[in-house]
Amino acid sequence: MGFVTENHDGKRIPVSKIKRKEMKGKYPYYGASGIIDYVNKSLFKGKYLLIGEDGANLLARSTPIAFIADGEFWVNNHAHVLKTLEEIPLEYVSYFINSIDLSEWVTGTAQPKLNQRNMNKIPIPIPSIEEQIEIVNILQQNLSLIDKQFEMVKIWNNTLTTLRTSILKQAFEGKLIPQDPNDESAEILLQKIKQEKEQLKQKEKSKKKKKNDR
Repeated sequence: MGFVTENHDGKRIPVSKIKRKEMKGKYPYYGASGIIDYVNKSLFKGKYLLIGEDGANLLARSTPIAFIADGEFWVNNHAHVLKTLEEIPLEYVSYFINSIDLSEWVTGTAQPKLNQRNMNKIPIPIPSIEEQIEIVNILQQNLSLIDKQFEMVKIWNNTLTTLRTSILKQAFEGKLIPQDPNDESAEILLQKIKQEKEQLKQKEKSKKKKKNDR
């Protein structure tokens, strides 16, 4: 990694959440796993590769470790900021980093960290530029289809969840089966049940009293 990238970590500036409230704007503010806020100033302009520097996600991999930032943006000190050399596509390195197990280069357990020194040691296969571009194009096409399918699954999941809630609601409202208009209201039925319980209770008391009188 160290031979094929140019590091720009020195330009990063962390900004506290409280301070960012005073800096609300249009420029993305990146952290270890992507955009976490928007501010009114930018530190970088152009296309860069960002790689998460610390956090549980380095090992858990619930979100991508490497991602592309393009345009004007701000980066805190939880993501490495890189440019590639020799016309190597940023996407090629990004896909590669997201495809491998980083545990060999990550230090710490309570707070996993991928420091710059260890990151630079990660070996990267470097085929010809043409092959790198072809790999990126194939991955983009296939991952785009997967992303679309994933979105469809999310939509269906939300739809099914809504449908389930609706069915349960209708069930408790008595709307899943035909209703007899002559049926008494739930309030009246509950009142009758209450009265029946009270009558049974009185009968039990009466039986006990007769038994004791004997």
